[in-house]
Amino acid sequence: MMTGFLGKEHAISLAVAVLILVALWAVLRGRSRTVSRTVLGILSLSGIAAIVWYPVAFGELLPFLPLELCSYTAICLPFAVFTGNRRLNNLLLLWSVGAFAALLLNPLEIAWAPGSTAFWMFFLPHVFEAGIPVLSVLLGLTEKDPNQIPFMLAATAVVYTFSHFCNIAINRWYAAAGSVRAVNYMFAEWPENPVLDFFWRILPESYWYGWLFLPPIALFLMFLYLPEILRRGKSGKND
Repeated sequence: MMTGFLGKEHAISLAVAVLILVALWAVLRGRSRTVSRTVLGILSLSGIAAIVWYPVAFGELLPFLPLELCSYTAICLPFAVFTGNRRLNNLLLLWSVGAFAALLLNPLEIAWAPGSTAFWMFFLPHVFEAGIPVLSVLLGLTEKDPNQIPFMLAATAVVYTFSHFCNIAINRWYAAAGSVRAVNYMFAEWPENPVLDFFWRILPESYWYGWLFLPPIALFLMFLYLPEILRRGKSGKND
């Protein structure tokens, strides 16, 4: 079982993830939009399968509710791929960072046992949640649109806040039942990796410390959409 961060197992899993996504891009490059959308759409359903599998496999519901950022991504991804909705596809470009971070920083959930179902039900959905939004752009299935940045930030804040209130409700239920268990969806209640620890040290308050991510997210989006922003600026000057 992996109990640390950024270990050799993380490096191996990331390398395999990159190879899978590069191979997928190589296979689909030059294919029709219909073929690419169908293949990516089918693969995107792996996240839905994981959402169903975890509570069934472990016999518990509350710890496995789809209230993590990766779960929101898993739910939205098939709709984004099959419909080609630009707003949703742009949102998932941002949320895909969460899936990448899970592969890079996850301390406990990845049992480094490639022969186990649990490993693949974690690994493959996160690989596709991280890669399919990017592949959709690279394969021309959708376009980056900087006009969607305000929506992307607002939607992320909404799901973060929703998960926080779900945490409160579930943890109160646990406490009323005399249980010491607690959930921490979207890490809104306390940090669980070194990156989150950094922000917690600045503002050690549940929920509110997560808002310190807003400036880095905004900077990331500005960098991500800089070519489109510059292109539109030049177009405006020419007009």
